[in-house]
Amino acid sequence: MSKEFIDNRIDTAHNLIDEGNPLTAITIMKNLKLRIHSDEVAVKIKEFESKTDDDIEKAIYNINASDKDELRKDHEKKNLMMDWAKRYLDFYDGLVKGYEI
Repeated sequence: MSKEFIDNRIDTAHNLIDEGNPLTAITIMKNLKLRIHSDEVAVKIKEFESKTDDDIEKAIYNINASDKDELRKDHEKKNLMMDWAKRYLDFYDGLVKGYEI
């Protein structure tokens, strides 16, 4: 896989985050694992995704279960989605810098 391809996908995800579209950015970054052929890197990705996605699911559940008004819940979930996308962006930035993928 070419470094340019990965860099381009990460840049695209970053732009999507800037434009307020975190879920599409996350999808793009999650799809990068389809092109990873290193077992070591694949394990790191799986561990990261599992922990991060579980954390987000629990946070969304807690927001939905709270007694806050719907407007505040929506605002908190939007902020959570941006945080989720930024976690993925930071992870893949570090992965590209730390490994030859």
